[in-house]
Amino acid sequence: MATKKVLGLTGLQTFYTKIKTLVAGYVPTTRKVNNKALSADITLSASDVGATAASHTHNYAGSSSAGGAANSVASSLTVKLNSGTTEGTNMFTFNGSAAKSINVTPAAIGAATSADIAAAVAALNAVKITIVSSLPAVGSAQANTIYFVPSSGGSGDSYDEYMLVSGAFEKIGNTSVDLMNVPDDPEY
Repeated sequence: MATKKVLGLTGLQTFYTKIKTLVAGYVPTTRKVNNKALSADITLSASDVGATAASHTHNYAGSSSAGGAANSVASSLTVKLNSGTTEGTNMFTFNGSAAKSINVTPAAIGAATSADIAAAVAALNAVKITIVSSLPAVGSAQANTIYFVPSSGGSGDSYDEYMLVSGAFEKIGNTSVDLMNVPDDPEY
């Protein structure tokens, strides 16, 4: 006669835990996706998820039908250089019928070229700063030069500043800085 095996409480609990672990990753058949039950395989359409069908098309710009010619636009684009009026020179119209290249040069828009800027900088009278122990004679002084002469009333790094103006030296400032009345406040 065959012997029957019966699970005890511990065996039954172990069996229940193993079954529970095995089915933990499965989706219940009562769950729905887009109102379709998962009791069998489902198929979603584009409209189920708010998408357009693969056959959906649009008209090209300037065309009255889908897939029509794309060589024109509803509104042309016009680029004018300095209020230009001559097509191809200072006015360029794009209507989609062909590629359009526009070469914008400084001269075309009234801007200075790099050569113009270099010439203007070269023409400037640059100011030089020269430290001397005393002012030179007016006749030998250089134009556009600020002469730093040690200040008689300041510390060793304080200078009076002079420049030749209309044939005579003019004191234009001093390099000393008085910080005696400046508050100690770091926010100042």
